[in-house]
Amino acid sequence: LEELATAFGQPIDAVIRDLRTIRQRLHATRRQRPRPGLDDKVLTAWNGLMIAAFARAARQLRTQSPQATTWLRAAERAAQFLRDTVWDANRGSLWRRWRAGEAGIDGYAEDYACLAFGVLELFEATGDASW
Repeated sequence: LEELATAFGQPIDAVIRDLRTIRQRLHATRRQRPRPGLDDKVLTAWNGLMIAAFARAARQLRTQSPQATTWLRAAERAAQFLRDTVWDANRGSLWRRWRAGEAGIDGYAEDYACLAFGVLELFEATGDASW
């Protein structure tokens, strides 16, 4: 702020006021534009990697971090979500993605490998053989 005030020969209060006005104009203009599309799908492979990361962090840092339990619960919730949404027990196969209540696209080898990695890490962290 001091640099701007010096560069423009204005008091700091005036610079702050001008920046606030500029920010309000910018946001008003931005609100008039169409919003970009939202990419909110759940990808099996990426979630498998996330499960592995949280489970391993919880296992490795169990005695050092009070957040280890939170990480482990996050991994378990994600794994349960995938079990409920992208695992098709009737077909005995995975779906690649889930979005807005709909799973689709047959799983790729990447999905199976990453999810297997995640649930193995989760098993190591919890000792729960259901994973």
